[in-house]
Amino acid sequence: MLDDTERRGHRIDILSEESFINSLLMNLIVLIGLIGVVYAGDGVSMSRNIAIGICLGLTGGFIDNFGICLQKLSHRENNGRPYYLQPKWLCGIGLYFMGNILNATGLGMTPQSIFAALGSVGLVTNAVNSRLILKEQLNATIILGTLIVISGSCLAVLFGAHPEKTSVAISIETLVKYFKAGAFITYLFALGGTITGIFMSLKSVERSSTKSHFMPSWKLRFLSVGYPLVAGMIGSLTAVFAKSAIGLGSNMESFGDIRFYLMIIGVLVPGATQIHLLNMGLKRYDQLLIIPAFAVSLEIFSIMGGLIFFQEYHFFSSFRLVIFQ
Repeated sequence: MLDDTERRGHRIDILSEESFINSLLMNLIVLIGLIGVVYAGDGVSMSRNIAIGICLGLTGGFIDNFGICLQKLSHRENNGRPYYLQPKWLCGIGLYFMGNILNATGLGMTPQSIFAALGSVGLVTNAVNSRLILKEQLNATIILGTLIVISGSCLAVLFGAHPEKTSVAISIETLVKYFKAGAFITYLFALGGTITGIFMSLKSVERSSTKSHFMPSWKLRFLSVGYPLVAGMIGSLTAVFAKSAIGLGSNMESFGDIRFYLMIIGVLVPGATQIHLLNMGLKRYDQLLIIPAFAVSLEIFSIMGGLIFFQEYHFFSSFRLVIFQ
């Protein structure tokens, strides 16, 4: 027979399983509805390749958000071991990678400025998972903010850059031209300076709070937003390198060029850094605070990166540009 403590633990496991199933069903309903909206996008001249890429991105986003939820649960159940050695965290990171494989496939079929806007749709999964699985409290501000961001993302997807022909392949010569463009070099230095400034500020606030053993509310807010903000900025670079690697990888000759492998390194290093910074935030603060800040940061800077690096602004009509903005 189970003693009282074991019975309570057993009941928590049952409730967690029921909550997980309810959350999964609700997210599937939302996912099917969003995919329906995407295919309705044929009315605004969305090509079939773009529609398929967006559907892959939506599915990948829902899967990797469940992975992040498991990572948060792992931090809550910290057993003294590093988070990256805990089984639940490893399961979560496995789902996260699975979702990002789908994301990478969809990214290769879709302009980055459109694909990046899909990131905020994960806010729906985040809200549902945070409430049903993590038992975090939703409030009117979070719900309203989520709806506003998602509405903007739907407009960005429907009225973003829709080239008549979507080709995955990118030649080495084209990629070199993109990297040498003055606009991208300026953007890269500005982004790097911003990341460095925010990260140094985070460490400074942490050191001062450790010495005083007291942390004012503004410092708590800064730390809770700062880590996901930097993670999103770094993650936006992963999107640029991933799309470049996919484009080069579609040409067999690229496998003999060192620049293809530099793109792979460009995916792995920022990707690992992004995961670590995101987990630093999840370890300290509620998922309802961390994921929206991360999603908005990742979306904004991925859109900017795609528009500037791949010069996707050439595909905008005046009307689409107004609605997209």
